[in-house]
Amino acid sequence: MNASNNQPYDSKLYNSLNQKDTQELVKIWQENDSSVWSPETFAAIREILLERLGKIPEQTTLEPDPEEDTYSDPDRLDRIAGWARILSWIILIFFIVKPVIEIYLLWDYSGASIGNLSSFFLNILLSGNPSILSEFFLGVVLFVVLQALGEGIYLFMDIEENTRKL
Repeated sequence: MNASNNQPYDSKLYNSLNQKDTQELVKIWQENDSSVWSPETFAAIREILLERLGKIPEQTTLEPDPEEDTYSDPDRLDRIAGWARILSWIILIFFIVKPVIEIYLLWDYSGASIGNLSSFFLNILLSGNPSILSEFFLGVVLFVVLQALGEGIYLFMDIEENTRKL
């Protein structure tokens, strides 16, 4: 029996597959790898095997491995989350230490004494040095954002893992 016009494959595909060895066709049919072979190819192989063997061998169904069926690498995401949390602490420490050093240098430069400490800090706040406080708050904001990023990654990993269990 030849490939007819009402088949879901063309005659060139049928003739090409018909030249292959039966064992090779049985192997392709049983592996059932739809990532390599098209549905038309399987239809043609089915027809050829039915002609040659009188029956169709069983196909294996490839079950996707739940560990491989993911777009992300959990280890990589874990490292990114860990680095975000570590970097957040480094940034916070930097943006705390830097203003302290700047205040100390201003203190030393101005020659202020302990007695006029409150007026010194008031001058810092009211003078043209709001950058000392704004840098500190920038550090706090970056700390919070990076901590949230790290926790968000862990949260999304948990959500993804829990949805796989359903």
